[in-house]
Amino acid sequence: MIITYIIFSVSCLVWFWVIFRQKNSSIYLYFLILGLKDPLGLFTLYILKIPFEVLYIISDILILVALRTENFKIIKLKVLDYLIIIAVIISFIISFNLTYLSLVVHVFILINFIQRVIIPLHFKGELSVFFAILVFYETSLLVKGFMLVNNPILGMYLIYFTLAFQILIAIFFIIFREDNPKLIIKMT
Repeated sequence: MIITYIIFSVSCLVWFWVIFRQKNSSIYLYFLILGLKDPLGLFTLYILKIPFEVLYIISDILILVALRTENFKIIKLKVLDYLIIIAVIISFIISFNLTYLSLVVHVFILINFIQRVIIPLHFKGELSVFFAILVFYETSLLVKGFMLVNNPILGMYLIYFTLAFQILIAIFFIIFREDNPKLIIKMT
């Protein structure tokens, strides 16, 4: 039990530090919400007695909205935005399960990051390692969520394993920023 507490505490601290390191990046709001998510989740659970799933789904939706903004202004709605809205509403109506809803939202977050990897790769021949790591991170969140839904006991073990792994990813985001030219690999 003490190891899980240590891993969770270190994760909270490291992701909170990422907030300051990624300031002024194009996806700063993503890191801001992500860094505040776990500490606020603990606060809402232990002080306000609100299940952490409620805060997590709100923060996940805010992350999705944040990724659809530029300079704090929401960009024009596109077909993908309408699909996101429809999928979120349908999944909530069908399941009434916040974990399923969170997984649907994270699928769209993953799609957003995949676009940020594939579009420059296709048009410029450049691979962004920064966004590739974010794709990997979001994929690990989805795997963890699916495991938690399908096999709760194994899912709990996977949570702490992936949490330890995600600390390493957070350290990467502390060391490197999106604008680091070393993170762009020319493929042509």
